Amino acid sequence: MSTVLHTPRFTLQPFRRRDVGPVHDAVLKSLPELAAFLPWANGYSRSGTQQFVRDSVSAWHEGRAFDFAIRRDADPDFHLGNVSIWFVSRANSVGEVGYW
Repeated sequence: MSTVLHTPRFTLQPFRRRDVGPVHDAVLKSLPELAAFLPWANGYSRSGTQQFVRDSVSAWHEGRAFDFAIRRDADPDFHLGNVSIWFVSRANSVGEVGYW
């Protein structure tokens, strides 16, 4: 099974190291809205983006969480947002979904 998901307009794919720039730019453009609801957005930095991408890649490999970058097929380098799935209880196959 591929980890890249396609819809008629969007692609969801795991993060890659080269996503740091587009993700950082997207966070900066949405910072006031994100900071109102997400504690990690306060004091956000490029190094925070790098750490997020590294953690995301590691989480995929370890099966802890599955973060997807949301991109438009027409502009695959422009970061629209994220959707993440992580286990709350692996034994009971229960998880949570987060997005921005």
